[in-house]
Amino acid sequence: KQPVLFQPALVDLSCDGTYTYLAQVNNYALTEVDFIWRNSAGVVVSTNGDLLTNTYGEFSLEVQPKGSLSCSDSTVPFTIPVPVLEVSTSLLSETLCPDQPDAALKVNANFESVQTIQWWYTDLSNNTSQLAQFTDREEILATQEGTYEVRLINSFGCVIGRANQLVIRSTD
Repeated sequence: KQPVLFQPALVDLSCDGTYTYLAQVNNYALTEVDFIWRNSAGVVVSTNGDLLTNTYGEFSLEVQPKGSLSCSDSTVPFTIPVPVLEVSTSLLSETLCPDQPDAALKVNANFESVQTIQWWYTDLSNNTSQLAQFTDREEILATQEGTYEVRLINSFGCVIGRANQLVIRSTD
């Protein structure tokens, strides 16, 4: 039988740190092959077409035609990294002075794992709205009194960092 052409592919990372990998098979139907996912100790952790795991490190995937013997070069090793589920985040703000129209707010964080930066505003009457015009900006100008919040989101849609700052116009 022809060797199976396949590769493990990351398809999801849940916000609790569970990875989902899928075996992508190119030249066989999924019903015509056997899947063997192993951890670094060689222990079989799944025999499905996908792997759900919240352990990290070295893994391997082997895919064989059903009923065939294992080929020596049919294992693909891959690494599951420890996910970044939280990023230390803070806001640096200028004073909103009486004679100034705005004050700068700047996010202080490591943006390596950040896909999207969202800004939210809550006015003094507790009405909250997203400031969509400031999406992906590391610095914005606060023009109104209220609470400004930044949310850092990874590529899987999980909030991995957030900070907020109350902005009140100074009376001095």
